[in-house]
Amino acid sequence: MNKQYHPLISVLLICLASCGGGGGGTQARPTGALRFTINWPSRTWTAPLVAESVAIELRSRDGVLGSNLVQRPTPISPTVVAFSDLPAGPVSVTVTAFPDAAGSGVPVAKGTFAATVSPNTTTDVPITANSTIARVEVLPASVAMKVGQTLELTGGAFDSLGRIVLSAPASWRWTSADESIARVTTGTDRPTLTGIAPGATTVTVTQTDAQVSAAVDVSVTPRVVSGSVMHDNTSSPVANATVVLTTDAGVAVATTSTDAAGRFRLEGVPLEAVAFTVVPPSNNYHSGTLRYEGRVYVTYYPNQAGTGPCLPGIGGQPHEDCDVGTVYLFPISSPPPPPMGGCPR
Repeated sequence: MNKQYHPLISVLLICLASCGGGGGGTQARPTGALRFTINWPSRTWTAPLVAESVAIELRSRDGVLGSNLVQRPTPISPTVVAFSDLPAGPVSVTVTAFPDAAGSGVPVAKGTFAATVSPNTTTDVPITANSTIARVEVLPASVAMKVGQTLELTGGAFDSLGRIVLSAPASWRWTSADESIARVTTGTDRPTLTGIAPGATTVTVTQTDAQVSAAVDVSVTPRVVSGSVMHDNTSSPVANATVVLTTDAGVAVATTSTDAAGRFRLEGVPLEAVAFTVVPPSNNYHSGTLRYEGRVYVTYYPNQAGTGPCLPGIGGQPHEDCDVGTVYLFPISSPPPPPMGGCPR
């Protein structure tokens, strides 16, 4: 007996085969583009600026969509970075700024933010990145200085792991709580602090990118020069002798007199005071000649450099207190020995 197929069943089988059980073809997913503009700040000061390169990475739920490392251009100009053929929808953008062109080292800034890819559209996305600086330090950690003294200040920035983070000097703000005591000067290679008047104040530095601050206590005291004047033969004190502090050229900048014990003390001595002389209290002493540290100084002779009179030097650093020790005056009854070899200084 021959088998027969009903025509309706045949048609149905053909239809099912051709329609695939109701399935259809795959439709292409719409795409778009994102565009980022990096504005590079100009270099200032002598340190490397914050960023020599910037890395941009795009991610979706499916993983990394693209990345790009951009080096600082020379000459400096805005850099435009575009990512095309991105699937439409939300993406996560991570921007990291590095201190070198290779995209390595401790990041100086980092940010992650959301963006949306619109179909058939190029969307400009502003870059957002936060400083990695967690704390700052000031060196020296405390300052004790003299009136008129100037010293350099240094700020250091660190991330949460204690690693040094490079930072542009323009992003550091230095302030003194009382500029009548100590004043901060910026705009040079390094900030400088100058003692103005005796007292205590605080200097604060703020890293403006991260808005973190540190403070240093500053104590300013007057410079003091002291010593004594004695009789060369008897080593007895010479009272009422006039002690004159001078510049290297011999210009008087401070004057005082010895007390009954032959002692003298000058406070608030200017930094330019580097030498001194003693004027006898009476004509019982030779004028213009004195002994200091075993050497004879004839004050109307020139010094060795020819920049001023032959005067003893105060010694030490100009911003330090100094006790010059004992200066001896020759009595008129005992002529001073001749200065051997000219001026000792």
